[in-house]
Amino acid sequence: MVGANVALALGPWFIQLAETGPLASAFWRVAIASPLLLPALLLLPREQRLPRGAIAPLLIAGQVFAASLAIYCAGIVRTTVTNAVLLGNCAVLFFPLYAMLAERVRPGRAQIAALVLACLGAALLLGRSVQLDAARSLGDLLCLVAGIVYTAFFVVTARLAGRVAPLPAFVWMTVASAPPLFVFTVLSGEALIARDWGPLIASAAVAQVIGQGLLVLTVGRLSPVAVGAGLLIQPVVGAVIDVVANGYRPDLADAAGAVLVAVAVLMATLAPTRR
Repeated sequence: MVGANVALALGPWFIQLAETGPLASAFWRVAIASPLLLPALLLLPREQRLPRGAIAPLLIAGQVFAASLAIYCAGIVRTTVTNAVLLGNCAVLFFPLYAMLAERVRPGRAQIAALVLACLGAALLLGRSVQLDAARSLGDLLCLVAGIVYTAFFVVTARLAGRVAPLPAFVWMTVASAPPLFVFTVLSGEALIARDWGPLIASAAVAQVIGQGLLVLTVGRLSPVAVGAGLLIQPVVGAVIDVVANGYRPDLADAAGAVLVAVAVLMATLAPTRR
């Protein structure tokens, strides 16, 4: 879990370093990762092979993941790594709320408190970004929207639970997300070819293969406490990158907003679901 969250937190930095535009960077993240992941399917036992009825949901999940990643990368290049990982992880907050609404269960006090804290924290982060730079405020907003779209990805993948093993589901969703991202890139007019492939390869290998891969393999085996605590590693790593690599010095509003969002994510992870 620690390795997964460190790798995922490094992902936005590699996108910022890439010479290509954000959509092209998103495409190469999954396009390069796909051939690295596909050989893992050969090692799976027969009972974990992909059932026919799961193909359509996996294709849909791939399209939703592609949309979320495209929006996320568009936000990453406009804001700080810390804000990107904090706001991009809001799906952890929204998905339990969606589940409760779908089951017609009234949210408990913990869920309501987490939502209020997240709104306050996001308002502080967005407000600070507006003061500093309009482009950064747009980046924060895009990362928040990406997190909301990622909630839809959780909804689709949750319906596959018990039908498809985590590893093949992750691999095929990664493969399925490449074609729409290629179309997005071509339509945007961004250049696909880079002179320096280092950041793009690192984004695919570190963020997608190692980060997402480890998260998929470990999240179902850990307690909610471990998952919630692990998620808090990402903004810490992001803050270190911002200070050391990007030379950004957060002020009190940045710190307060980050803490509120981080606490909200932890509360949402730990809060019990009311029946």
